[in-house]
Amino acid sequence: MTSLKSSALTRVGSLGIAAIIAAAGVLTSVATPAIAMSSGGIGTTTFNVQHASQTGASATEIAVLNQINAYRAQHGLKAVTQDDNFSSSARGWAQHLTESGAPAGHPAGGNFYENVAYSLTPERAVDLWIGSPSHNSNLLANISHGGVGVVDRHDGTYAVVFRAL
Repeated sequence: MTSLKSSALTRVGSLGIAAIIAAAGVLTSVATPAIAMSSGGIGTTTFNVQHASQTGASATEIAVLNQINAYRAQHGLKAVTQDDNFSSSARGWAQHLTESGAPAGHPAGGNFYENVAYSLTPERAVDLWIGSPSHNSNLLANISHGGVGVVDRHDGTYAVVFRAL
């Protein structure tokens, strides 16, 4: 009974997120071009993280993290707790990529998991990551807290960064 209840809750949660995305008009069924990079979380830069009691993340960033968490729940994994430090850092990197015009990529070093994508919608980035073995591995890693950064590139695409530890 408990597993049936859990399964039903997972489906309801996933359907709820899909309804929110559809209502926002950001769901697309057309194949869209995107560039995505993945980091295995191995590096030398220290990244100090403290859990945040409030969120400074935007509604879009929270929606993308919720989409990631719904996907993790489908695989029996715990949700990634929203962390303002990770969101701020991810947003800063997305902003840097946008301002510099650089291809989607990662900063040197880092001891965290990271996915980066340019996509027509922020939510589409998660679908791209799920379809990529290295990105998918990061989404399903043994992580507990993280954040999403989303920046409008003003060319019809978004820079989307997910960082977690």
